[in-house]
Amino acid sequence: MRATERKAMTEPTRQRELRKILLLERDRLLDSVRLTIREGREEGAIESHEVQDEAEDSEADIQSELEFALLEMQGETLRRIGDALDRLDEGSYGLCSHCGAEISARRLEALPFATRCRGCEQAHEKEDRNHASPASWRGAAELLRMDG
Repeated sequence: MRATERKAMTEPTRQRELRKILLLERDRLLDSVRLTIREGREEGAIESHEVQDEAEDSEADIQSELEFALLEMQGETLRRIGDALDRLDEGSYGLCSHCGAEISARRLEALPFATRCRGCEQAHEKEDRNHASPASWRGAAELLRMDG
């Protein structure tokens, strides 16, 4: 019997369910990342043999940047899932990293790698908005224009 199986047998039902959700999401993301990388390699091999004009090159560059951004976001989510699994192992999973209060079951089911309770997360987001630079707003606006 593997250590993860032994741990699962001793965990309370709620923690087992949350661990299962985290592991399923991790596996889904890993599959998605692998597929994106594989498709990118295949497209790169095909495009390297094609003659493209400047507009096609520009569109391919934008597509590559978007795919890279998606991979970065997926990588960050995978890191957060790993951190949540570590917190489950340590026994601190489900506790707000800011105030120490219990994070609601509803919030954890919706976002199983949440590190803050709803109130602390809202305060954190408000603080981030207050310190966001106009330059970051321009960057977001440019991405939105590219999409349309």
